[in-house]
Amino acid sequence: MPSFLEVLDACLRFRLDAVAFAALGLAGCYGCWLMVGCRHAQRDVSKATCGLVAIILLAGLLAAEWIQNQRRESLTASLSALSPTLAHEIERMGHANIPTPASPNDQTNQAISSAEGEWLRLNHPLARLFTYRVAPNGTLQVVTEPSGGDRGAPLAFTRAAPADFRQALIGEARFYSKIEHPADRASVWSLTPLHDASGRVEAALALGYPAGIWIGALAEARAIALGGAAFLLGVLLASATLVALMRSEIREHAETARQLHLAKTAADEANSAKSDFLAVMSHEIRTPLNAVMGFANLLSETKLDDSQRDYVATITGEGIRLSSLVNDILDLSKIDEGRLVMERLPFAPAETAHEVLRLLSGRALEKKIDLRFEAQFAGPLLVAGDPLRFHQVLVNLVDNAIKFTSQGAVTLFLHWTPLEDGTTHGHLRVRVRDTGIGIAADKVKDLFQKFMQADTSMTRRYGGTGLGLAICQRLVGLMGGEIKVTSTKGEGAEFAFTLPFAAVALPGEPALPEPEAVGTRAKPPRILVVDDMETNRFLLEVFLRRNGFEPELASGGAEAVELASRKQYDAILMDLHMPDVDGFTATQRIRAAEPPGHHTPIIALTASIAKGTREKCLAAGMDEHLTKPLDLRKFKALLNSFIDPNET
Repeated sequence: MPSFLEVLDACLRFRLDAVAFAALGLAGCYGCWLMVGCRHAQRDVSKATCGLVAIILLAGLLAAEWIQNQRRESLTASLSALSPTLAHEIERMGHANIPTPASPNDQTNQAISSAEGEWLRLNHPLARLFTYRVAPNGTLQVVTEPSGGDRGAPLAFTRAAPADFRQALIGEARFYSKIEHPADRASVWSLTPLHDASGRVEAALALGYPAGIWIGALAEARAIALGGAAFLLGVLLASATLVALMRSEIREHAETARQLHLAKTAADEANSAKSDFLAVMSHEIRTPLNAVMGFANLLSETKLDDSQRDYVATITGEGIRLSSLVNDILDLSKIDEGRLVMERLPFAPAETAHEVLRLLSGRALEKKIDLRFEAQFAGPLLVAGDPLRFHQVLVNLVDNAIKFTSQGAVTLFLHWTPLEDGTTHGHLRVRVRDTGIGIAADKVKDLFQKFMQADTSMTRRYGGTGLGLAICQRLVGLMGGEIKVTSTKGEGAEFAFTLPFAAVALPGEPALPEPEAVGTRAKPPRILVVDDMETNRFLLEVFLRRNGFEPELASGGAEAVELASRKQYDAILMDLHMPDVDGFTATQRIRAAEPPGHHTPIIALTASIAKGTREKCLAAGMDEHLTKPLDLRKFKALLNSFIDPNET
């Protein structure tokens, strides 16, 4: 079996290390290409990268050859420089006088061998040193060697003595680097001729350098070159792989972003379609609801027996609930889209509370439960906030308490606490307590989720959509508070929240003359009613006549413009959405035709509550904007305020 030294020597002689380096480099390149994985990333392993790999491979091979040659020349020069000095010393000591074959007992032989041994000891790491000449039989024979050695023995080679050893005997200094391995002291040789006194070459000096050190030095030189190239190749392949993966990931992220954008666009379109649908449905629901509630209110003012009055009260109450449900759905959509804006107007919380209890008293009376109100104010309280949203929260909470209470009472508490910083700011604490069925502790977390109730069986027993409390939570949050619930199953529940408000100073109340009753006016105010729905026109006509007004009806915008150009009206009630000429266009035409100094109040009546509707109405020249279903009591007060500013 060949030794390691033989294998290493063969590897250097046949450049097997270079072949292995090239093979491993190409394998690494292919492995990185496979490691990238997907086709998109493999595409990013560009032709330039492949070219750089080839350049590094070629440069590494050439560098290994160059460095090896440099190291060989350096070692050869270093070893060859030692031979002439020793050769001259051996010649001076009379080497030519040693007979052939040499005798170990020859004194000159012994002296030279001793000197060679000392010289070999001082010139580490030389492995061997001897002199040789041609024997009578034509072979090369050792003459002197340190410590006796193989003096007189022929040179040990696997084949015939190399020609370089014979060349040294004819006067040429040679360097023999072919390693003969069977010898246990394999070496490379520096060969120097030895001359006698007449200058004739009589022998040669051989200095042996260990083959292991020689091969190791050459292998080290090649390893440095190929290792550096391998490092550069690894860096290049790693960088190319990383870049390919990053570009692939960027492409994937871009594709994901594109998909997300498409999904967001689709979601926005769906959300816009939902908003449009809600707006259209709101308009379509509010229009007949306005007629239902309006005629129910008119019917309640006629002579009815107790049963009939109860029926009318039920119609009115359920109409209010339906209107509240429509408002909740639209408000929830606005809140989710971030389009709900809170107003800041002065209002009296106690008055709002009384109004809420009055609206819901009919339902409480049906269930035979008490509605109670307790307020802790130092005096009359007026605050700046959004009265409509505050009213909406109270309606939802009190209505919810009535729904789940079968006996006992529902109590609404208001408590005002001014801040101690000397300002008008304070906190309004609101609590709604009931003696109803209560809520289990593990169900409280579901109360404020959209379309959720504490128990699915409640939907079957009590009805409802589960929107009311979700709306309350969001509205209270927009007003700066947070709703909290305390409840025990079977013992009722309490919903409480605190809102930051600024108190508004109450103005002095000037003495006003007694308002003139509408029915005592010398001449009934003339009102032009413009609406394409016959039911709405009939409702307004009946209401106006009952309250001392003289209505005139127009079924469209074009007819309204024509009537307004011929007659004088005290006010015009204008619907917005009409098939021929809409309310905005009709108003603009009426304003354009009005004589200088004359201004007829125009009030918009519409079932649309889309964002910006009021602003569009005012921009078109209208004076006010009311949404359907109408609160006829408030509508009457508003109409009187435009016709006669002194009316309350």
